[in-house]
Amino acid sequence: MNHFEKSHIKIPAIALQQPKQAQRGTVLIVSLVMLTIMTIISLGTLTDTNLQSNMARNSQISLQVFNVTLSELKAQFQASEDNDQISGVSYQQKLSDVYQTDTDFIVDSADLLMVSANNPFTQTVTISFIREGQCGGGNEIGGSALIFEINGTSSLNDDGTGINSDQSFGVCYPNPNE
Repeated sequence: MNHFEKSHIKIPAIALQQPKQAQRGTVLIVSLVMLTIMTIISLGTLTDTNLQSNMARNSQISLQVFNVTLSELKAQFQASEDNDQISGVSYQQKLSDVYQTDTDFIVDSADLLMVSANNPFTQTVTISFIREGQCGGGNEIGGSALIFEINGTSSLNDDGTGINSDQSFGVCYPNPNE
């Protein structure tokens, strides 16, 4: 027989088979553990993403309500300097009424100056007489003055988030009684 020819010796099939081992299922168990870990990580990431999104939204709304309140106070202050009309009388007359009656005046919503048609905020402005006395350093009023506070409050309409802003301006006017 030539070395290059195939031998026709038959080996029994039983001799070629590997011995059977009991399947342990380790690959399946490892796969299930990995899948469980990946699911937990995904759920944690999703929850964290939602939390960060809500925090960013609330931060933007808080800044917006702060700016709305500040803008309204600045506009009311400018209206007091320009002696514009408020509730049908001049601003100076309204301040005089607040001084004489010593009652806070809530500015009517029609007299609010910084509102728009789709404004999602509830705004109130209150003018209060604080006291007679000196205004403090850096003012041009030499004698006694009447000191008022213009307080602005804004909050998000019916949202239940507790997002609001409360700011005040102090205003000094010369005391006309001196």
